[in-house]
Amino acid sequence: MASLRFLPNSPTLMNAGRDLQQLAACFVLPIEDSLDSIFDTLKLAAKIHQSGGGTGFSFSALRPRGDLVKTTLGVSSGPVSFLQVYDAATEHIKRGSFRRGANMGILDVTHPDIEEFIDVKRSGGVTNFNLSVGITVDWMRRAEAGEPYDLVNPHTGEVVATVDAAEVFAKLVDAAWETG
Repeated sequence: MASLRFLPNSPTLMNAGRDLQQLAACFVLPIEDSLDSIFDTLKLAAKIHQSGGGTGFSFSALRPRGDLVKTTLGVSSGPVSFLQVYDAATEHIKRGSFRRGANMGILDVTHPDIEEFIDVKRSGGVTNFNLSVGITVDWMRRAEAGEPYDLVNPHTGEVVATVDAAEVFAKLVDAAWETG
């Protein structure tokens, strides 16, 4: 380390020798389709950010915007709304007094809210997230061929729409370039 031939990750550099001893950089936390799970995970993320770690989440299990919530007879606000809640919380928690939290958000390309997810950074809707779209080899082949694919409600397993994979891919590339 003295000759700079090797340097550990930032949390190790900042936290080694301190009381907390949190040396890991990244934690992947599960989010299930329930309000309890969403906010229990947010609490864990806040504690991780406070200690100097970063967090990653897949929002793919959350039901899409407008989907029925039977327990309240209301409708879901969708994964992007909760991504924004996580982003706001991150904005207000300094990680170990050194820097703001860092997050990775993932949504499967088959989720009905995928286009809203792709656009959320363009509109300034989140600032503390890197966003990734979960894709498959089959989906990439469809995008290359300009073929359609199904958007599937993760809560019900039902196909809710069919869209052009090439158009979604173009939107994804444009958003990545614009917000890079």
